[in-house]
Amino acid sequence: MASAQDPSLKKLRLILTSWINAHLAQQHIVIRDIVTDLADGQLLGAFLECATGEHLNTVSSMGQKSKDATMSNVVSFLGTHLHIHEDEARWTASGIRARDISSIFVLLVALTRVLGCPYRLPSDLSIAVVRTETLDGAVKNKTTVYKLTGDESKTVPVLPPDNLETLLNHPAKSRELESLLLNFVNRTLAPAKLRVAATTSIDGMTLILLLGSLGNFFVATSEYFPSAETTVHKIANIKCAFSLMNRFSVDLARISSQEIMKHNEKIILRCLYNIFQAHQAGAFAM
Repeated sequence: MASAQDPSLKKLRLILTSWINAHLAQQHIVIRDIVTDLADGQLLGAFLECATGEHLNTVSSMGQKSKDATMSNVVSFLGTHLHIHEDEARWTASGIRARDISSIFVLLVALTRVLGCPYRLPSDLSIAVVRTETLDGAVKNKTTVYKLTGDESKTVPVLPPDNLETLLNHPAKSRELESLLLNFVNRTLAPAKLRVAATTSIDGMTLILLLGSLGNFFVATSEYFPSAETTVHKIANIKCAFSLMNRFSVDLARISSQEIMKHNEKIILRCLYNIFQAHQAGAFAM
């Protein structure tokens, strides 16, 4: 368990600060302390706007009512768009306003899972928070432990190397496989007059259209975002694609949605290869 002075917690704090500032640079904003600077919700809202491309109704006034309205809008956005909801046992808006270290760390780590943080977080980190409570007239200290991170060394399950991994680690063979898979994708998408130039350009929408073409079914545009310009929309599209792949028993054991968001070439090649394998096995036959 970490205290405020623990090196691992300091490292996590530095990583989260750097990640947030990388996004806030778009608005020429710099934060120095994630606990105090994000407490009123205004800079937290600005970060979410920069990270997702969505607009939040944040209020710049310093009045308490304006701050409460801003935090309320932030919490609503987190739940509606990112499916991160307040949890009395983990984080609350009132905890963030009160500069509660556990609330802000729990929330920000949850955001790294959804939005994708390019930096590796410290593994197996928990924080112990001591609070003073009055019970039956007596003042007592209560210690609560919050788990922040697990094993961060891998973004996908740790599995023994397979033949495909060996092939992907061989540059010439990997390029040959990429060419074959791109031909497969472009042949499939040709009736829709779509063409993919490189595997790294494949996103959730491309996967949705590919799966629909293979299965000869139409995915209603209400189920995804054809013009996914924001991070929120891109996340939603990838979730939709993963749902479809599960439906057709595509092997996802070594595939991470976050890595596809990051345009990880090896993960995308594995994803396409597994879709091709499922197609060859007749999984898409209706």
